[in-house]
Amino acid sequence: MNLGTSTTPRGARSSPPRLRAQVRLALLAVVAFVCGAGLGALAVHQIAAPHPVSPEEGNPASTGLSPATQAVLHHLGTPVAIRFYALLDPASVSEADRAFAAQADGLMSTFQQAAGGKLQVSRYTALAEDAPAAATNGLQPFNIDKGAACFLGLTVTAHGRRETLARLRPAWAAALEADVARAIERVAEAPAAPNPLAAAIPPDPATVAAVKRTIPDLAAVSAEEGARLLRTAALEEFKAVAKEMEDQVKTAQARLTQAQQSGSAADQQAAMNQLQQVQAAQAERLRAIAARAQAEVQAFQQLKAGAR
Repeated sequence: MNLGTSTTPRGARSSPPRLRAQVRLALLAVVAFVCGAGLGALAVHQIAAPHPVSPEEGNPASTGLSPATQAVLHHLGTPVAIRFYALLDPASVSEADRAFAAQADGLMSTFQQAAGGKLQVSRYTALAEDAPAAATNGLQPFNIDKGAACFLGLTVTAHGRRETLARLRPAWAAALEADVARAIERVAEAPAAPNPLAAAIPPDPATVAAVKRTIPDLAAVSAEEGARLLRTAALEEFKAVAKEMEDQVKTAQARLTQAQQSGSAADQQAAMNQLQQVQAAQAERLRAIAARAQAEVQAFQQLKAGAR
């Protein structure tokens, strides 16, 4: 699946690389949010199984990890999860990026071995299937102007916290170990005590009304099922916005192609402005849907807790 690809009338000249990147980024954001935003995790294609660390593996000289990294991994008080994304299009990714991706993958295995069962690494390598999850988790796409959006990065999660290394680059290979170790250390810190004042703030009446429209009988639905119903409703709205955006972008791009063929700089600029306005408006609608869905789930959970 080529995310964010748009059609151009036969015989028309190709849009500038910058426009193609804008269009693909906009459509990628839609697909990513439809597949993400708390609507369910995608399947893990490969999970490296943890195993107990041996005395040799716990030795910095044998693992190749620095003493500082070893200290972080040996003192983990909670399980930590790493999602490593190496979604690389063979047609556009450089040999340097491919070699660095293999190097980073090996480093993830070394981290896992040294952590003594406290660290799990999930690997995502299917370009078409895993790209939406990568974008949703905040990874930075690249090579969009050359074909399919590629991703090389990772997320680190624990205690409900998440650190994202959005784009791993060969030029910064020497810093990768330290960057990952610091991310692990930050998410593994003991969570702060909850703020009782924040928990006591009642949900907004309009949000409660929206929740009850979706779930009329709150008592008959579990917390998990209620969250699923609210997210499913948001998904349907996302699909409608995504379809509308795709149609509008195609129309705007067709107008730009016509302007290019006419040779009118003024028409080309007007068509470009129209496309940018469409993208901005739809992005704002997506953000609003996401914020509203999150607020509704939180309100539902508060209502369920208060009814106990």
